[in-house]
Amino acid sequence: MYKIISLAFVFIAMVSVDAQKKNLDSISVPLFTGCEKQETREDQFICLQKNITTIYTNQLQHYIYAFEYLNIQSAEAEIQFVVHRDGSLKLKYVDTNEPTFRAYNVLAFQDMLEYMQKNKLSISVKDINAANQATDLVLKFPIKISLNEVVKESSNRLVNVLYDGAIKYEIIMTPTTDFKIYEIKGDQSFYLGKYNSLLEIKNTLPYKNLMQDEKELVTLAESDYGTSKILLQTKNIFYEKDFYTLFIVSEVKGKRIKQLRKYTSLSALKDSPYYDWIIRN
Repeated sequence: MYKIISLAFVFIAMVSVDAQKKNLDSISVPLFTGCEKQETREDQFICLQKNITTIYTNQLQHYIYAFEYLNIQSAEAEIQFVVHRDGSLKLKYVDTNEPTFRAYNVLAFQDMLEYMQKNKLSISVKDINAANQATDLVLKFPIKISLNEVVKESSNRLVNVLYDGAIKYEIIMTPTTDFKIYEIKGDQSFYLGKYNSLLEIKNTLPYKNLMQDEKELVTLAESDYGTSKILLQTKNIFYEKDFYTLFIVSEVKGKRIKQLRKYTSLSALKDSPYYDWIIRN
């Protein structure tokens, strides 16, 4: 399914108080690696915008299938970060009403820093007037994502399962993209709490120590069928980067496992009889 990321990069420099006291001609200009070759201040900004836009979009693109799996159809945010005198970058805030989208933008920003370091790319702050000391800058841009396929969900959905020995925890997502955890004992379930994002769960004990291996499929549901067992499995959403939507239905009979169905989108699973297996009240 085709995905769309629309990143509208409106670059706004909010200079420090010290910089505001200077003449316009001496306000600090952030320079991206290679952009110093541009002769005018405007061209240097355009060069910086193009590079940051490309890098950030590519990093956020890694999480686009996680958006689909969690059915985040559209979201907006404003990203603000500081370029310090020494060239280091620090995220100030991600302003959005969607906590899960905020969490993925935090990850994308961290990924951008790692990418820049790995590829020896940097943003330096230098005054036009060499006699003046460089100042910190605060830069911000809005970002918007949208998926071109709408999946209507009105019920809670099981998105992951964790095990601590014989203890089973179900991670449930609500239609408003809140996450609730239940401890399952036999036919009973016990509510343990609500979280704003999967990243929050991933950083919380005991759940942070219970993550399956990235390559292992997570069994969301199973059902006995005569002498066989039918499993509904998916990839582990807690490994968000390069995640892709995959639901596999398999028949297990003794040591023999046979794949029966494969769904590569949430909409395809929703149209199948197995979707009801992961719906929770």
